[in-house]
Amino acid sequence: ASDLLLPPGGKKIIQEKHELRYQGIADTYDLQLRKKSGDLIWVRVSGAPVMDASGKVIGSIGVHTDITLQKAADEELRRRFDMIFAMQRLSTVLAQSVHLNRRLETVLDTVLEVIKFEGGAVYTFDDSGRELILQHQRGISGALLENVRRWPVGSGVTGKVAQTGIPQFVEDAEFNIDVNQSLRAMDSLHAIGYVPLVSKEKVLGVMTVFLRRPHRFSESEQMMLQSFGKQIGIALENAKLFETASEREQQVRRLSIELVKVQEDERKRFARELHDGLSQVLTTLKINTELAAKNFLSDTAEAERHLKEALNLADEAQTEAKRLAYDLRPAILDDFGLKAAIAVLASSFERRTGIAVEFISPIPDVRFDSLLETSVYRIVQELLTHVAKHAVASQISIQLLLREDTLVLEVADNGRGLELGKAAAVSAGGTHFGLRNIRERVEFFGGSFRTESVEGRGTEVMIELPIGQLMLPRQRQAAGG
Repeated sequence: ASDLLLPPGGKKIIQEKHELRYQGIADTYDLQLRKKSGDLIWVRVSGAPVMDASGKVIGSIGVHTDITLQKAADEELRRRFDMIFAMQRLSTVLAQSVHLNRRLETVLDTVLEVIKFEGGAVYTFDDSGRELILQHQRGISGALLENVRRWPVGSGVTGKVAQTGIPQFVEDAEFNIDVNQSLRAMDSLHAIGYVPLVSKEKVLGVMTVFLRRPHRFSESEQMMLQSFGKQIGIALENAKLFETASEREQQVRRLSIELVKVQEDERKRFARELHDGLSQVLTTLKINTELAAKNFLSDTAEAERHLKEALNLADEAQTEAKRLAYDLRPAILDDFGLKAAIAVLASSFERRTGIAVEFISPIPDVRFDSLLETSVYRIVQELLTHVAKHAVASQISIQLLLREDTLVLEVADNGRGLELGKAAAVSAGGTHFGLRNIRERVEFFGGSFRTESVEGRGTEVMIELPIGQLMLPRQRQAAGG
């Protein structure tokens, strides 16, 4: 057609094919033509020689077929195949280890190899969620690298993608006002793609890829990169879940070991108290009873004295047995609940040590899960013991509060407090004052534990425990939960 223009080198191709036909050779080839309007079309040319009766080539004939739609379909099929193959490769890499941080470097290499880009980087959020931390990179020069190891969320294109979850594809960063030009110039970056790492509509990080020349990101490249972002995001989420499960498993294992230790220590203490207390009383009771029986007929007055002593020892043995039983499991905790049990514990501690204890608990008469009540009671018991042994305090305040679905315990003393370094160690989970066991009890219920201490001014321990599922149903309704 007269409105079709040949591509560069097109005339040479047609001439070569024409010469082949005059040699008696048929041929078929595809040629891309440009219309005067600028549109591109594909034409398939099928040519054959024309011969006379003697077999001499006297001309040629050609059939031109518009195959533009077929070419587009073939290209779409190839693009989809490439994307599926690339996603399979990435999936294979991601599946090689549940510890994704060990694989992110290989993941980035795979992405860059598939899309044929020069370099890139993978960022994830820090613990605060306010900054992105560079995990792995490829191709970034040393000068630029030192300036992009951390990136504020919401700042620049990278920070905005992390904040919004919307990918950005920049054809030439040199002319983009959102790109930091001083940083860009350090490495002569031009084409940059910013892709959020997403799982369940939650942004977990950002992946960037770049070229040091301008480049228009095709629709297929954009789709492929966004698919990669979702794959990596899901893998990041699964890795975090695995890490959390592993940490919980280790925590349960530590708690189990600590529980065995605590049980053994309790058994030793109970055996010692039985031997030094109740056993000694019973032995003396037995001796007095035997002496009373021996003197029953020969010396009535002496026998009566031994019997009275035996009665006093029996009362003492009964009191000691009740005390031991209460230490093992205070009946008031089962009968009247946590609030009443702590009140009795505080009163008993005050009488025994001479340290004034103020117990404040405006919560209603609600009951919690038995394990939770026992754990909180033991926590208070252990905190009081530690104050008596170490704090040199004259006053203790205990507050038990209920804030929505959270049980709050605050225990404060006016003792000598902790030095700054030791206080930090306690809050970080150190072993000072044996508070590590208390922390692990709290974390078992998914609660929080912290301390505040000033040397010479005392220490305050604050514990919060979620109790939405650990309050008895009828009591939850009474408490307004």
